[in-house]
Amino acid sequence: MATYFLSDLHFNGDEARRARILRFFKEIVVDAEAVYLVGDVFDFWMGYPSTLYQQHFALLRALAELSEAGVELWIFSGNHDPHLGGFFGEIGARVLTSGRMIPLGKRTAWVEHGDEDDPRGGLRRLAARLVRHPLTGALCRWVHPELLWRVAHLYADHSPPPPYETPLDEALIRDRLASRCAAGADVMITGHFHRPLHLRRTLNQQPCEFICLGDWLTCFTYARLDAQGLRLYRHDQPDPLPIVT
Repeated sequence: MATYFLSDLHFNGDEARRARILRFFKEIVVDAEAVYLVGDVFDFWMGYPSTLYQQHFALLRALAELSEAGVELWIFSGNHDPHLGGFFGEIGARVLTSGRMIPLGKRTAWVEHGDEDDPRGGLRRLAARLVRHPLTGALCRWVHPELLWRVAHLYADHSPPPPYETPLDEALIRDRLASRCAAGADVMITGHFHRPLHLRRTLNQQPCEFICLGDWLTCFTYARLDAQGLRLYRHDQPDPLPIVT
């Protein structure tokens, strides 16, 4: 059995990407014990108490089928889906609104989306915390769902993620990984930054690993934990991505 981690699906109307994401979930149902969706699963989700967007139906059905097959399903909120609401209990998924220490057999992982402590600038962190604030969610749910959908996608269209070849900020390793390992994790798993990276370091004489999950916009990457260990893969490629040391 295997545990899967993936983030930044940004599930929307792109038919080719939608089909590939749905195919991935059908493929892993045969051996998945648990699936962690580490934020920005949807291009936009506001958690209306009585409204679902039809564009999300195919993914929600795929997730429900995983849960019905006995797969443990966890969903983290991200900066594009900051207020997940109560719906996901209906499909057997558990919601996490912030980072969490997770036991993985003999290992301990710190898992987070990564937007709240983005090292690339204070404005990014402020924006993430504003969209996640409960008052923001409460106010937005008074707006008509169609209008909010259009506004959210207008924002997304004008703020695309940087090219995945762009190097990650060294502060992620120097500060964040060090602090997570000092708190007891031996691996940190994050989304948000749209770059696939598996890194091994020794910090304060302690071996630790950093996994950035990439995305399903251009990278199509995920992490898999099985009997052979925890590795980062690209969908439709059998060999894991190299580990940077």
